[in-house]
Amino acid sequence: MTNFTSANSGINHLTNANQIDPINSANRPTTASSDQYNHVNSITPQIEERFLTVRSPQSADIIYLNSDNLTARDSTNQTVVSANDEGTVSEPLTTHSESLNDDAARIAQLTVTRVNPALGAEVRGLDLTKPMGTDLAKHIEGLIADHQVLVIKNQSNITAHQQVAFTEHFGSVEAHPLGARKAYDNKDIPPSVLVVKNPMNATHKSTIRNDYWHSDLSCLEEPVSLSVLRAIAIPATGWGDTMFANMYRAYNNLTPGMRDLCHKLNAVHNTDHYFDPKRSSETFIHKAENIHPVVRTHAITSKNSLFLSDSFIDRFEGMTHEESRPLLNQLIKHSTEPHNVYRHRWEAGDMVVWDNRCTMHYAVFDYEPGQPRHLERTTASGERPFQAQSDETSGFNK
Repeated sequence: MTNFTSANSGINHLTNANQIDPINSANRPTTASSDQYNHVNSITPQIEERFLTVRSPQSADIIYLNSDNLTARDSTNQTVVSANDEGTVSEPLTTHSESLNDDAARIAQLTVTRVNPALGAEVRGLDLTKPMGTDLAKHIEGLIADHQVLVIKNQSNITAHQQVAFTEHFGSVEAHPLGARKAYDNKDIPPSVLVVKNPMNATHKSTIRNDYWHSDLSCLEEPVSLSVLRAIAIPATGWGDTMFANMYRAYNNLTPGMRDLCHKLNAVHNTDHYFDPKRSSETFIHKAENIHPVVRTHAITSKNSLFLSDSFIDRFEGMTHEESRPLLNQLIKHSTEPHNVYRHRWEAGDMVVWDNRCTMHYAVFDYEPGQPRHLERTTASGERPFQAQSDETSGFNK
């Protein structure tokens, strides 16, 4: 048996284990994964628990102690040590090294079903209360590349911190760079989580609307790649849906003349729309403007898509706003024909992941004032949009 001392400050180490300083990387054992340290250190300041960080005598596991129930868990949240109220800790019950191949088992448990001929798939059997390993994350990334939109069901039990951890597998996760929806800030939710909430007992005018076709934050120099939106509470069934358009197919279905024109166009994406109260109920603190190609080559799939965003594109380069608008309207209408759209009907616990590089989306505003609609969004960083300069990308996607 191993004793430890509980205290209100600091981190206390098991006396029978190799001691590790979780802050000083020089003291980290070479056999331990840096990702495990990052997991422990990232959550330590975010929740009111004291953590015991050790290397298990049987393995190189990093485990931490929840001082409320005196249970030590490894980075996969599995119990490895238990303790009684006197502070006596038993020998490890299980170790993370026993589940190094857990990803394969978790992948085998997944059920993936297409939800629409245009795009989208439903994923069941994914437990995100447990962190994903590299193989599982790569599998999910492959599903996103294949389907563009994933509806991951039954995620009511995960926390905002766990949603952030999931999103971090696909890029860095930061607070909204333009300062949107600061009124919804909550000390219990990480600043990198954007709260999408319909105010209760409010009028339609006070509700922030996103009922236009857009790609998230396309005005940035490096727009976000993926968005992850989790439903906490929803209106009555059939209200507050979100629609998604397949921008690969939109590109493929252009006439040859229009496709050639689009290859030559660049669009000026900016935040002017959001600083005009007559045009938007959303308000930003910061401004941004960047120029991106209308035909965008995907960094992972190498396919071409139309890269459009009704709320962010102000004009095409070399044209005025008035000259640009009819062409932009036509391209958006072409991209959002019913046969090219998946309409998602939300259920509480749905976590929808979409690729902004090859989709647009539209939040349907058809719910009444005061109806509960509470969702939480995270985004993964992306790369600067580009158009591959080769003969292979000038025609249809394969």
